[in-house]
Amino acid sequence: MKSAAISQYEEARKGLESLITQFGDATYRPVNHQLIDSPSWKPLTDRAWRAFIKANTGKLLKEKAEWEEWIVHPDQTVCSRFHGHGDKLGLAHFQRLANTGYLLLHQLRSLAESQGLPKGSRIDIADPQAHGNWDSSYGYLYWLRIVHETGAFFPTLFNFLHTGNWMAPTPDPEVARPTTPLDLEMAAADRRESFLEKTRTVGGVTFPAHPFVETLQHDVFRSSAESIKLWLNPQRADSFQMGYWDDNTPPVYLPSISTEGAPVVMEKRSRPRWDNDAKTLYYGDVIIKKYKQPAAAQVECLQAFHIERWRKRIHMPLAPVQNQEPKRRLRLTVYELNQNHVTPDVIRFIARGLDALWIHVKPN
Repeated sequence: MKSAAISQYEEARKGLESLITQFGDATYRPVNHQLIDSPSWKPLTDRAWRAFIKANTGKLLKEKAEWEEWIVHPDQTVCSRFHGHGDKLGLAHFQRLANTGYLLLHQLRSLAESQGLPKGSRIDIADPQAHGNWDSSYGYLYWLRIVHETGAFFPTLFNFLHTGNWMAPTPDPEVARPTTPLDLEMAAADRRESFLEKTRTVGGVTFPAHPFVETLQHDVFRSSAESIKLWLNPQRADSFQMGYWDDNTPPVYLPSISTEGAPVVMEKRSRPRWDNDAKTLYYGDVIIKKYKQPAAAQVECLQAFHIERWRKRIHMPLAPVQNQEPKRRLRLTVYELNQNHVTPDVIRFIARGLDALWIHVKPN
């Protein structure tokens, strides 16, 4: 990597370091954020989003949300809801800082494509400018998507999410409750998906009634500062880790350059390995699960990961089976994949729709 490119890389890192302080020093009242997804992440029409927003404005109690503002993203697949005890002045300040952060990340992405980044660096983010109607004034929305992704897969004490269905009713207490862990997990997943299919029609316009929503558990300033800390050094002591982490680095990883000109690279982790002959699943050299009895669906799923060289997420690992609902079958298979591990708390499998994921369980 040429010295000029290294200088650009370091300048961008310094800019992000400065933003940690600026986000942290913000004295505005908390501005909270929710990201509301359209069903199947397909764009909704302007009319549908306007109808959804009109029908849902002012739904929270005043003590929970004195103020709110809705902004549909230019690709119209998601909508941001800013709310809380903050106001438009705080939102405007956040927008300025986040737009600056977006430009820095975009510069790094361009640098990666033209000259490359230092070995060990990572900037695995989509290009929002692929959408013709996106410009830099929307950078703060793109910034928030990356903050949400970081909080979802690399949760820390000051940046993590709660997820659910927008304004979904609570279950009827008279309905019989499932009792086993599998029943509970399957019932919760069925309930989430059933809500995604529900719609409302107002004034001749149909829109989703209970779309999927991600809620940052801290305000946008603190969540942003914490995300940057994680991107610059995932091992920072104040980025206290919570829950499962998806991989060894977040979507943005920008290690510092040492005095010798080499990046400070994090220790690499192993990936799972499936021995089909021995019917044994490994993580590195550690045995995770050994099959002594037939488990056709689990083996099929593990074989699919093996063929895909253990990508983090694969689509439809199970072939369709007549008279079996594919999403429910995958959830059942994933639940069973997570049972009876020889070495527990090393990896975990997750089902999302028709996709299967695996994550490394990083110790707290």
